Amino acid sequence: MAVYITLMAVTFILMMFDGIIKHKKWIFLGLCLIFTLVSVIRYDVGTDYINTYVRVFGWLKAGLKYNYEPIFLWFNKFIIQHNGSAELMISICAAVTIPLFFHFIRNNVEQRYWLLAVYLFLVSTIYFATMNLVRQYLALTILLLGFDSLKQNQYLRYSIYVVIAFLIHTSAVMGFLFLGVYYIYSNKIWNKAYNTIFVIFYSVSVFCLFVDLRNVVSIIGFIIPSRYVGYLTSNLMAARNYSAILKQIVPNLIMFWMIKDIDGLKNKYPHFELCYVGWILYVIITNLFYGINMFIRLGYYFDYLIILIAPMLISYYKDNLYHFSYKNIRMRGFNKVVAITIVAYYTALTVYSIFLKGGHNVVPYRTIFSVR
Repeated sequence: MAVYITLMAVTFILMMFDGIIKHKKWIFLGLCLIFTLVSVIRYDVGTDYINTYVRVFGWLKAGLKYNYEPIFLWFNKFIIQHNGSAELMISICAAVTIPLFFHFIRNNVEQRYWLLAVYLFLVSTIYFATMNLVRQYLALTILLLGFDSLKQNQYLRYSIYVVIAFLIHTSAVMGFLFLGVYYIYSNKIWNKAYNTIFVIFYSVSVFCLFVDLRNVVSIIGFIIPSRYVGYLTSNLMAARNYSAILKQIVPNLIMFWMIKDIDGLKNKYPHFELCYVGWILYVIITNLFYGINMFIRLGYYFDYLIILIAPMLISYYKDNLYHFSYKNIRMRGFNKVVAITIVAYYTALTVYSIFLKGGHNVVPYRTIFSVR
């Protein structure tokens, strides 16, 4: 745990002194290397590390079959053919996944907010999730590579990235949901009907926060692929802790902040609409399937957008201080509320879900050197 606390403390301090830091590109690169190294040299960190990846790697090495997606299956077999180990395979995944997240930040966040984005990457628990859901986040980073294509409305090119990601983890099909909803929204298909459909789906998702959908999922279990049926009786369908619904308040609040100033944010940030659509999908999915871990994981294909959204909101309200002089005091206060709320919420989320509750099983931290 000391490693994670140090990462949080160092990144937080750098973020707080962001305005006076010089050579930010080198600091950003240094953080990328440190975050990557911590992930690369870990051992048995993450729920699926031994239980899934090491175990299945052993089966494949023994000549047994396992129903991995084609690209990830080939990758495992390639490592085996070259006398590599499961640990090497996982380390390579980390060496790809973490730098691609930093690449995504560099390409899509204003430089003055790079360190804020890195801090959110850590405390939003995304960083910790990459250590557990190795295959899913490897697929996600492929979609991140296609983000520029989506910003430029190159739908076919983005679709190719989705297909590649799908061949690593089938849940990456969510990339097509993102594409479809964004296409409908950006091309103003349905016009006013779009808002009505949003209100209906959002209202249903809020209702489902207080309704246990696990029984419904069990009823439709016959249409769930056989490899996932076991999840219906696993801890992925564990009893819900209704007090944890509080976790949904800030994500929903962020969505309404975006709606509140949607026109100004659209004008200032060319790719705001992408983040807006993605965050709505994230909020609806997490509201709808709250407590059903098997499906809540689908939200992971959108929650990373907070890395872009938070700097946008903070920058927008901060910059507007200079355009609406009669609102200066109110805007300055609102900007601080937004910034403090987001940072405090995600910091508390990590402390509670990772450090106290052992989320993703990344505590205690071990390295590959400690077992030799």
